[in-house]
Amino acid sequence: MLKPNKTKAKMRAGEAVFGFTIGVPYANPNLVEMLGSLGFDYVDVVCENDLFDETSIEDVIRAADVCGMTTILRTPYNPGLILHALNSGCQGVLVTRVGSKADVQAVLDAAKFHPEGKRTVFHGGRTGNFWRDVNAPEGSNPELINWTLAVNRETIVGCTIEEIGAVNELDDILALPGIDLIGIGPGDLAHSMGWPPQEEVDRLVEMTRVKSLAAGKTVFSPVSLETMPGAIEKGFRAFAFSPTSALESAANDYLTGGRSIARAKGVLGQ
Repeated sequence: MLKPNKTKAKMRAGEAVFGFTIGVPYANPNLVEMLGSLGFDYVDVVCENDLFDETSIEDVIRAADVCGMTTILRTPYNPGLILHALNSGCQGVLVTRVGSKADVQAVLDAAKFHPEGKRTVFHGGRTGNFWRDVNAPEGSNPELINWTLAVNRETIVGCTIEEIGAVNELDDILALPGIDLIGIGPGDLAHSMGWPPQEEVDRLVEMTRVKSLAAGKTVFSPVSLETMPGAIEKGFRAFAFSPTSALESAANDYLTGGRSIARAKGVLGQ
């Protein structure tokens, strides 16, 4: 039976959703399952910059499923990877470096079935419960059609606005009804513009935020607890925690504090 996407349901209701972002090199299934057991809504698996194999991603999706957590795959536009991830049970994609409305439409084509896209009809993987969710012959039959429409409803499709081309076509991108989630990448945006004054980057980031919210999209922000109240007031609703950054910070505090105590007790040299 097709599992409901609890994160998308909260997004539709305008609620805040909390996840954690983890790069493929650190995406150990046990770690994902442990963090998921704490009650996070989603895991954002970053496949943008690191080498990976698709089997390891599937294991992460399984670990998230154990906790009822949504897996969102963050990737550059790659139709094959989008298809394989969704067939493996991933319930969302956040596609980076889109440069135009045509790019975003191509993402929708890869992630959604007709009438929203052109995704290949396949229900033999984990999303289709290994052929069990559709007990009907291939072709234009109501059971198969209803299954594709249900999968469309439960799939999160997002894109990150971080190219000046996408900013220039932002109104057209936001008019696409299948886009649920918008990320904003100031660093890559500035790079795509040839490193303009920061004030210009800030202006375009703010414009993207305002227009995305006006279009009814959920906007993603990797904020800290200190900056979260202001982010919520600005309309951000999707938040992500970085386990690797937290581990580095905690380990540094522990090491610094431990050495200070050891020196005070005379068991560590200066």
